[in-house]
Amino acid sequence: MFRTNNLKYRTLCGVVFLLILWSFNAFCVEPAWVGKTKFNGDSSGVVRAIIAHDNHLYLGAENGFLDLVGETSTFYTPENSVLSDGYISDMTLDDDGNIWISQFGSGLFIFRPKDRSLSSSPLPIELTKSSWAVAVAEPFLGISLISKILIHNMETGASTIIDKNQRSGRLRRIYGAEYLPDIGFVFPEASGLVVHEPFLKETSFYSIDKYFPMLDSVTAVSVVDGQLLVGGRGGVYKWDLVNTAIYYPFEDPNNSQNDVDQIFVSSGGRIWIAATGLYYLDSEKSIISELKQGQPKYSKEQIKTIGAISELKNGNIIVGSSQIGLLTINAIDTGIKYLHETEFPYRKDIEWLKSVTNSSALVGASDHQFKLD
Repeated sequence: MFRTNNLKYRTLCGVVFLLILWSFNAFCVEPAWVGKTKFNGDSSGVVRAIIAHDNHLYLGAENGFLDLVGETSTFYTPENSVLSDGYISDMTLDDDGNIWISQFGSGLFIFRPKDRSLSSSPLPIELTKSSWAVAVAEPFLGISLISKILIHNMETGASTIIDKNQRSGRLRRIYGAEYLPDIGFVFPEASGLVVHEPFLKETSFYSIDKYFPMLDSVTAVSVVDGQLLVGGRGGVYKWDLVNTAIYYPFEDPNNSQNDVDQIFVSSGGRIWIAATGLYYLDSEKSIISELKQGQPKYSKEQIKTIGAISELKNGNIIVGSSQIGLLTINAIDTGIKYLHETEFPYRKDIEWLKSVTNSSALVGASDHQFKLD
Protein backbone atom coordinates (compact mmCIF):
# COMPACT_ATOMS: atom_id res chain seq x y z
CA MET A 1 0.00 0.00 0.00
CA PHE A 2 2.80 2.40 0.87
CA ARG A 3 4.45 1.77 -2.51
CA THR A 4 1.15 2.37 -4.34
CA ASN A 5 0.41 5.61 -2.50
CA ASN A 6 3.98 6.76 -3.02
CA LEU A 7 3.72 6.15 -6.75
CA LYS A 8 0.40 8.07 -6.89
CA TYR A 9 2.01 10.96 -5.05
CA ARG A 10 4.98 10.99 -7.38
CA THR A 11 2.66 10.74 -10.36
CA LEU A 12 0.60 13.71 -9.14
CA CYS A 13 3.76 15.75 -8.64
CA GLY A 14 4.93 14.75 -12.09
CA VAL A 15 1.67 15.91 -13.68
CA VAL A 16 1.89 19.27 -11.91
CA PHE A 17 5.50 19.68 -13.00
CA LEU A 18 4.74 18.83 -16.62
CA LEU A 19 1.80 21.25 -16.71
CA ILE A 20 4.07 24.00 -15.39
CA LEU A 21 6.75 23.04 -17.89
CA TRP A 22 4.32 23.07 -20.82
CA SER A 23 2.95 26.47 -19.77
CA PHE A 24 6.34 28.04 -20.58
CA ASN A 25 6.19 26.81 -24.16
CA ALA A 26 5.98 29.64 -26.68
CA PHE A 27 6.01 27.36 -29.72
CA CYS A 28 4.14 24.23 -30.65
CA VAL A 29 6.48 21.31 -30.15
CA GLU A 30 6.28 17.79 -28.90
CA PRO A 31 8.46 16.89 -25.89
CA ALA A 32 11.51 14.91 -26.97
CA TRP A 33 12.77 11.92 -25.02
CA VAL A 34 15.87 12.38 -22.96
CA GLY A 35 19.02 11.21 -24.70
CA LYS A 36 20.17 7.61 -24.40
CA THR A 37 23.87 6.98 -23.79
CA LYS A 38 23.98 3.34 -22.66
CA PHE A 39 22.95 0.16 -24.45
CA ASN A 40 22.78 -3.09 -22.47
CA GLY A 41 24.90 -1.36 -19.86
CA ASP A 42 27.63 -0.31 -22.32
CA SER A 43 28.38 3.36 -22.87
CA SER A 44 28.59 4.42 -26.51
CA GLY A 45 30.62 7.56 -25.93
CA VAL A 46 30.38 10.41 -28.45
CA VAL A 47 28.37 9.39 -31.53
CA ARG A 48 29.84 10.73 -34.78
CA ALA A 49 27.92 8.70 -37.39
CA ILE A 50 24.39 7.28 -37.65
CA ILE A 51 22.88 5.06 -40.35
CA ALA A 52 19.24 3.91 -40.29
CA HIS A 53 18.74 0.97 -42.67
CA ASP A 54 16.37 -2.04 -42.88
CA ASN A 55 14.89 -1.42 -39.43
CA HIS A 56 18.36 -1.30 -37.86
CA LEU A 57 20.07 1.70 -36.37
CA TYR A 58 23.86 1.67 -36.72
CA LEU A 59 25.99 3.96 -34.58
CA GLY A 60 29.62 4.86 -35.08
CA ALA A 61 30.75 5.97 -31.65
CA GLU A 62 33.74 6.83 -29.56
CA ASN A 63 33.77 3.41 -27.89
CA GLY A 64 32.87 1.20 -30.85
CA PHE A 65 30.22 0.24 -33.40
CA LEU A 66 26.62 -0.50 -32.37
CA ASP A 67 23.93 -2.43 -34.21
CA LEU A 68 20.52 -1.61 -32.72
CA VAL A 69 17.23 -3.27 -33.59
CA GLY A 70 14.23 -2.78 -31.34
CA GLU A 71 15.39 -3.14 -27.74
CA THR A 72 18.35 -5.33 -28.73
CA SER A 73 21.86 -4.02 -29.24
CA THR A 74 25.14 -5.58 -30.34
CA PHE A 75 28.26 -3.65 -29.42
CA TYR A 76 31.45 -4.23 -31.43
CA THR A 77 34.54 -3.03 -29.54
CA PRO A 78 38.31 -3.59 -29.66
CA GLU A 79 37.78 -6.31 -27.06
CA ASN A 80 35.43 -8.47 -29.15
CA SER A 81 36.10 -7.53 -32.80
CA VAL A 82 38.71 -6.40 -35.33
CA LEU A 83 38.24 -2.77 -34.29
CA SER A 84 41.25 -1.19 -32.63
CA ASP A 85 41.81 1.74 -30.31
CA GLY A 86 40.56 4.57 -32.45
CA TYR A 87 37.66 6.92 -33.02
CA ILE A 88 34.86 6.05 -35.45
CA SER A 89 34.51 9.29 -37.37
CA ASP A 90 32.38 8.31 -40.38
CA MET A 91 30.26 5.53 -41.91
CA THR A 92 28.70 5.08 -45.33
CA LEU A 93 26.42 2.54 -46.98
CA ASP A 94 27.37 0.88 -50.29
CA ASP A 95 25.02 -0.47 -52.98
CA ASP A 96 25.08 -3.97 -51.44
CA GLY A 97 23.94 -2.71 -48.05
CA ASN A 98 27.39 -3.06 -46.46
CA ILE A 99 28.63 -0.36 -44.08
CA TRP A 100 32.11 1.08 -44.50
CA ILE A 101 33.52 2.38 -41.23
CA SER A 102 36.34 4.91 -40.85
CA GLN A 103 38.07 4.54 -37.49
CA PHE A 104 40.60 7.33 -37.22
CA GLY A 105 43.91 5.94 -36.03
CA SER A 106 43.02 2.35 -36.91
CA GLY A 107 41.91 2.22 -40.55
CA LEU A 108 38.91 1.18 -42.60
CA PHE A 109 36.46 -1.62 -41.73
CA ILE A 110 33.42 -3.27 -43.36
CA PHE A 111 30.27 -4.46 -41.59
CA ARG A 112 28.09 -6.90 -43.55
CA PRO A 113 24.53 -6.95 -42.14
CA LYS A 114 23.64 -10.21 -43.92
CA ASP A 115 25.91 -12.26 -41.65
CA ARG A 116 26.62 -9.49 -39.10
CA SER A 117 30.35 -9.82 -39.71
CA LEU A 118 32.86 -7.05 -39.13
CA SER A 119 36.17 -7.25 -40.97
CA SER A 120 39.13 -5.08 -41.92
CA SER A 121 39.16 -3.58 -45.41
CA PRO A 122 41.61 -5.09 -47.93
CA LEU A 123 43.57 -1.84 -48.04
CA PRO A 124 46.93 -1.77 -46.21
CA ILE A 125 46.71 -0.19 -42.77
CA GLU A 126 49.57 2.18 -43.61
CA LEU A 127 47.30 3.76 -46.25
CA THR A 128 44.08 3.96 -44.23
CA LYS A 129 45.27 4.56 -40.66
CA SER A 130 44.39 8.27 -40.87
CA SER A 131 41.05 7.77 -42.61
CA TRP A 132 38.43 10.23 -41.39
CA ALA A 133 35.64 9.95 -43.96
CA VAL A 134 34.78 7.55 -46.78
CA ALA A 135 32.53 7.53 -49.85
CA VAL A 136 31.82 4.49 -52.05
CA ALA A 137 31.12 4.51 -55.80
CA GLU A 138 31.92 0.97 -56.90
CA PRO A 139 34.49 -0.01 -57.88
CA PHE A 140 36.05 3.07 -56.29
CA LEU A 141 36.58 4.29 -52.75
CA GLY A 142 37.16 7.96 -51.92
CA ILE A 143 38.81 8.36 -48.52
CA SER A 144 39.68 11.51 -46.59
CA LEU A 145 43.01 11.26 -44.75
CA ILE A 146 42.55 14.80 -43.34
CA SER A 147 45.57 16.23 -45.17
CA LYS A 148 45.39 13.87 -48.16
CA ILE A 149 42.83 12.12 -50.34
CA LEU A 150 43.03 8.43 -51.22
CA ILE A 151 41.24 7.11 -54.31
CA HIS A 152 41.25 3.31 -54.50
CA ASN A 153 40.05 1.00 -57.27
CA MET A 154 38.76 -2.18 -55.62
CA GLU A 155 38.88 -4.12 -58.91
CA THR A 156 42.44 -3.36 -59.95
CA GLY A 157 43.91 -2.61 -56.52
CA ALA A 158 45.37 0.68 -57.83
CA SER A 159 45.51 3.64 -55.44
CA THR A 160 45.99 7.35 -56.08
CA ILE A 161 47.04 9.90 -53.47
CA ILE A 162 45.99 13.55 -53.87
CA ASP A 163 47.76 15.92 -51.49
CA LYS A 164 47.87 19.24 -53.36
CA ASN A 165 45.47 21.66 -55.01
CA GLN A 166 46.21 23.84 -57.98
CA ARG A 167 46.57 27.08 -56.05
CA SER A 168 47.30 27.06 -52.36
CA GLY A 169 49.61 24.09 -52.12
CA ARG A 170 49.01 21.21 -49.73
CA LEU A 171 45.54 20.14 -48.73
CA ARG A 172 44.38 20.52 -45.13
CA ARG A 173 41.34 19.92 -42.92
CA ILE A 174 39.48 17.44 -45.12
CA TYR A 175 36.66 16.20 -42.88
CA GLY A 176 34.16 14.75 -45.35
CA ALA A 177 33.69 12.64 -48.48
CA GLU A 178 30.71 12.42 -50.83
CA TYR A 179 30.01 11.17 -54.35
CA LEU A 180 27.96 12.90 -57.04
CA PRO A 181 27.64 10.88 -60.29
CA ASP A 182 27.85 13.95 -62.52
CA ILE A 183 31.26 15.05 -61.25
CA GLY A 184 32.74 12.30 -59.04
CA PHE A 185 34.04 12.32 -55.46
CA VAL A 186 33.64 15.59 -53.57
CA PHE A 187 35.76 16.53 -50.54
CA PRO A 188 35.41 19.66 -48.37
CA GLU A 189 38.80 21.26 -47.80
CA ALA A 190 39.70 24.32 -45.75
CA SER A 191 40.13 26.54 -48.81
CA GLY A 192 37.44 25.07 -51.09
CA LEU A 193 36.17 21.86 -52.65
CA VAL A 194 38.30 19.10 -54.17
CA VAL A 195 36.52 17.06 -56.87
CA HIS A 196 37.95 13.89 -58.40
CA GLU A 197 36.44 12.03 -61.35
CA PRO A 198 37.78 8.47 -60.85
CA PHE A 199 37.10 7.10 -64.34
CA LEU A 200 38.82 10.00 -66.10
CA LYS A 201 41.35 10.38 -63.26
CA GLU A 202 40.81 14.15 -63.27
CA THR A 203 41.00 16.36 -60.19
CA SER A 204 39.44 19.83 -59.99
CA PHE A 205 39.54 22.47 -57.27
CA TYR A 206 36.80 25.03 -56.54
CA SER A 207 38.26 27.79 -54.43
CA ILE A 208 36.41 29.38 -51.55
CA ASP A 209 37.19 32.90 -52.83
CA LYS A 210 35.51 32.35 -56.17
CA TYR A 211 32.62 30.02 -55.37
CA PHE A 212 31.86 30.41 -51.64
CA PRO A 213 33.13 33.89 -50.71
CA MET A 214 31.03 34.30 -47.55
CA LEU A 215 32.69 31.32 -45.86
CA ASP A 216 35.92 31.56 -43.87
CA SER A 217 36.58 27.87 -44.53
CA VAL A 218 34.79 24.86 -46.01
CA THR A 219 34.16 22.13 -43.43
CA ALA A 220 31.25 20.03 -44.75
CA VAL A 221 29.55 18.97 -47.96
CA SER A 222 26.39 17.00 -48.70
CA VAL A 223 24.81 15.78 -51.93
CA VAL A 224 21.06 16.14 -52.51
CA ASP A 225 19.06 15.94 -55.76
CA GLY A 226 22.10 16.48 -57.93
CA GLN A 227 23.16 19.58 -56.02
CA LEU A 228 25.84 20.28 -53.45
CA LEU A 229 25.27 21.77 -50.00
CA VAL A 230 28.55 23.32 -48.92
CA GLY A 231 28.97 24.47 -45.33
CA GLY A 232 31.61 26.12 -43.20
CA ARG A 233 32.28 29.02 -40.91
CA GLY A 234 29.80 31.64 -42.05
CA GLY A 235 26.88 29.54 -43.29
CA VAL A 236 25.84 27.18 -46.07
CA TYR A 237 25.75 27.40 -49.87
CA LYS A 238 23.50 25.44 -52.24
CA TRP A 239 25.14 24.92 -55.62
CA ASP A 240 23.80 23.28 -58.79
CA LEU A 241 27.29 23.29 -60.38
CA VAL A 242 26.10 25.64 -63.13
CA ASN A 243 24.72 28.85 -61.67
CA THR A 244 26.09 31.02 -58.89
CA ALA A 245 25.75 29.26 -55.54
CA ILE A 246 22.95 30.47 -53.22
CA TYR A 247 24.14 31.61 -49.80
CA TYR A 248 22.29 31.01 -46.52
CA PRO A 249 23.66 32.85 -43.45
CA PHE A 250 23.06 32.07 -39.79
CA GLU A 251 20.19 34.03 -38.27
CA ASP A 252 22.37 34.82 -35.24
CA PRO A 253 25.73 36.22 -36.39
CA ASN A 254 27.33 34.82 -33.22
CA ASN A 255 26.88 31.31 -34.63
CA SER A 256 28.74 32.11 -37.83
CA GLN A 257 32.11 31.20 -36.31
CA ASN A 258 31.08 27.59 -35.67
CA ASP A 259 32.33 24.92 -38.05
CA VAL A 260 29.53 23.20 -39.93
CA ASP A 261 30.16 19.53 -39.08
CA GLN A 262 27.30 17.91 -40.99
CA ILE A 263 24.47 18.79 -43.37
CA PHE A 264 21.55 16.39 -43.52
CA VAL A 265 18.43 16.52 -45.70
CA SER A 266 15.37 14.68 -44.40
CA SER A 267 12.91 12.81 -46.61
CA GLY A 268 10.56 15.77 -46.22
CA GLY A 269 13.16 18.11 -47.69
CA ARG A 270 14.14 19.98 -44.54
CA ILE A 271 17.86 20.74 -44.28
CA TRP A 272 19.36 20.08 -40.83
CA ILE A 273 22.76 21.46 -39.89
CA ALA A 274 25.12 20.42 -37.11
CA ALA A 275 27.37 23.33 -36.18
CA THR A 276 28.17 22.79 -32.49
CA GLY A 277 24.43 23.19 -31.87
CA LEU A 278 21.53 21.99 -34.02
CA TYR A 279 20.04 24.19 -36.76
CA TYR A 280 17.63 23.97 -39.67
CA LEU A 281 17.31 25.95 -42.89
CA ASP A 282 14.28 28.23 -42.83
CA SER A 283 13.42 28.13 -46.54
CA GLU A 284 10.93 31.01 -46.29
CA LYS A 285 13.42 33.41 -44.71
CA SER A 286 16.49 31.87 -46.41
CA ILE A 287 18.39 31.81 -43.13
CA ILE A 288 19.77 29.14 -40.82
CA SER A 289 17.79 29.12 -37.58
CA GLU A 290 18.74 27.51 -34.31
CA LEU A 291 16.46 24.83 -32.93
CA LYS A 292 14.55 26.45 -30.08
CA GLN A 293 14.94 24.99 -26.60
CA GLY A 294 12.37 24.82 -23.83
CA GLN A 295 12.76 25.16 -20.08
CA PRO A 296 14.96 24.95 -18.09
CA LYS A 297 17.10 27.79 -19.36
CA TYR A 298 20.30 25.73 -19.29
CA SER A 299 18.80 23.01 -21.48
CA LYS A 300 20.54 24.45 -24.56
CA GLU A 301 23.85 23.08 -23.31
CA GLN A 302 22.41 19.60 -23.05
CA ILE A 303 22.18 19.15 -26.82
CA LYS A 304 25.73 20.29 -27.66
CA THR A 305 27.91 19.18 -29.38
CA ILE A 306 26.07 17.54 -32.30
CA GLY A 307 28.11 14.78 -33.91
CA ALA A 308 25.63 13.12 -36.27
CA ILE A 309 22.15 13.54 -37.78
CA SER A 310 20.00 10.89 -39.47
CA GLU A 311 16.35 9.94 -39.99
CA LEU A 312 14.30 7.06 -38.65
CA LYS A 313 11.76 5.07 -40.63
CA ASN A 314 8.88 6.92 -38.94
CA GLY A 315 10.26 10.26 -40.16
CA ASN A 316 11.67 11.42 -36.83
CA ILE A 317 15.11 12.98 -36.86
CA ILE A 318 17.70 11.25 -34.66
CA VAL A 319 20.65 13.25 -33.37
CA GLY A 320 23.90 12.14 -31.74
CA SER A 321 25.03 14.61 -29.08
CA SER A 322 28.19 14.65 -27.00
CA GLN A 323 26.13 15.66 -23.96
CA ILE A 324 23.06 13.42 -24.00
CA GLY A 325 23.78 10.66 -26.50
CA LEU A 326 20.82 9.95 -28.80
CA LEU A 327 17.87 12.30 -29.09
CA THR A 328 14.82 12.08 -31.38
CA ILE A 329 13.01 15.11 -32.78
CA ASN A 330 9.77 15.43 -34.69
CA ALA A 331 10.84 16.36 -38.23
CA ILE A 332 8.36 19.26 -38.52
CA ASP A 333 9.23 20.87 -35.19
CA THR A 334 11.26 24.04 -34.89
CA GLY A 335 11.99 23.44 -31.23
CA ILE A 336 12.15 20.85 -28.49
CA LYS A 337 11.37 20.58 -24.82
CA TYR A 338 14.09 18.91 -22.85
CA LEU A 339 13.15 17.50 -19.45
CA HIS A 340 16.22 17.58 -17.25
CA GLU A 341 16.27 14.58 -14.94
CA THR A 342 17.29 16.55 -11.84
CA GLU A 343 14.23 18.80 -12.24
CA PHE A 344 11.77 15.90 -12.00
CA PRO A 345 10.22 15.55 -8.51
CA TYR A 346 11.49 12.56 -6.50
CA ARG A 347 13.19 10.92 -9.47
CA LYS A 348 16.88 11.22 -10.35
CA ASP A 349 17.07 8.44 -12.95
CA ILE A 350 14.73 9.50 -15.76
CA GLU A 351 16.07 8.22 -19.08
CA TRP A 352 13.36 9.33 -21.52
CA LEU A 353 9.97 10.99 -21.86
CA LYS A 354 7.56 10.69 -24.79
CA SER A 355 4.16 12.35 -25.17
CA VAL A 356 1.23 10.07 -26.02
CA THR A 357 -1.61 12.58 -26.21
CA ASN A 358 -2.01 16.24 -25.32
CA SER A 359 -2.57 15.26 -21.69
CA SER A 360 -0.45 12.17 -21.11
CA ALA A 361 3.14 11.04 -21.43
CA LEU A 362 5.25 7.93 -20.96
CA VAL A 363 8.28 8.27 -18.73
CA GLY A 364 11.12 5.75 -18.67
CA ALA A 365 13.33 5.35 -15.62
CA SER A 366 16.31 3.07 -15.23
CA ASP A 367 14.22 0.33 -13.62
CA HIS A 368 10.75 0.66 -15.18
CA GLN A 369 8.33 2.78 -17.22
CA PHE A 370 5.16 4.56 -16.10
CA LYS A 371 2.44 6.73 -17.59
CA LEU A 372 1.56 10.24 -16.51
CA ASP A 373 -2.06 11.31 -17.13
